Amino acid sequence: LRLVEAFAVDLYAYAIMSNHFHLVVFHDPKAYLEWSDEEVAERWVRAYAPEPVLEDAYRRACMKAAILTEPHRLDYRRRRLGSLSVFMQHLKQPIARDANREDAVKGHFFDQRFYSGALLDDDALLAAMAYVDLNPVRARIAKDIESCQHTAIARRLQHHTAHRLDGFLQPIASGLEKAPRPSISLRCYIARLQALIEITRQHPHQQKQPAAPDKRWMQHIATLSRPQRAFGAKDALEAWIEARQLRAVETPLA
Repeated sequence: LRLVEAFAVDLYAYAIMSNHFHLVVFHDPKAYLEWSDEEVAERWVRAYAPEPVLEDAYRRACMKAAILTEPHRLDYRRRRLGSLSVFMQHLKQPIARDANREDAVKGHFFDQRFYSGALLDDDALLAAMAYVDLNPVRARIAKDIESCQHTAIARRLQHHTAHRLDGFLQPIASGLEKAPRPSISLRCYIARLQALIEITRQHPHQQKQPAAPDKRWMQHIATLSRPQRAFGAKDALEAWIEARQLRAVETPLA
C-alpha cells in the first residue's frame, strides 16, 4: 500500500496466496511528467527510505532535502517512480530476499517476470477484480468473501462505511490524482462476488459457468483464464490492437 502511494499506480484488487500474488492496478505511464521536483522527492522517500527514516519526520525531511540538492538525478528518479516494472521490482525484491534468507539460498525467488494484461473497459476491470478477490475461494482456502484473508475484498469489508458501500468503487490505495473509477458501487460489487460464489457451489465441476443474469460478466470471467494480453469489449480490443499495430488472434468467449 505504501509503494502504491509512491508510484504512478492505483490499486484496485490484490490477493496474496501461499506461493504467488495477484494485483489489479491502473497505471498512468505519463503521470510522472506532471510531478514537481518536491513531489518526486517525497515519493522517492516514501518508496525507498528505511522504516526508521519514515517514522522520523526530521530524518525524512533531511532525506527529501538531500534529494532536491541533486537535480541531475531527479529525472532518473522521476522516471523510475513512473514505471510499472520498477514498482513490481521493488515490491518483489524484499519478499525474495527474506525468503532466500530463511532458506539459506541465493538466486531468483520468483520464477519469471510478472505477467500483465490490459483491462480496456469497466466490465474487464470488474471481472479481473473478481478473479483476484475470489482466489482464496477458488483454492478452497475460504468459503466466502467474509472468510477471505490477505485480499482487497477483505480489506474493503473491514474498512467499509455506509457511505462507501453506496459510492463508486474506489481504489484500495492511490498514487494518482486523475484516474478513472469503475461505475459500480461497493455494495453491487459485493453482491456480484457472492453471486459468483453461489454459482460455483451449484456447479463445482463445470469449467464453463452457466449463463447468469448478467451474461457479459460471466463471459469476461471466462476470458481471464485464456492467454490473452488484453480484455474488454470487441471495439475496445480492436482499437487497442490497432493502436499497437498488433495482429488479432481469435479467442472465443465461453
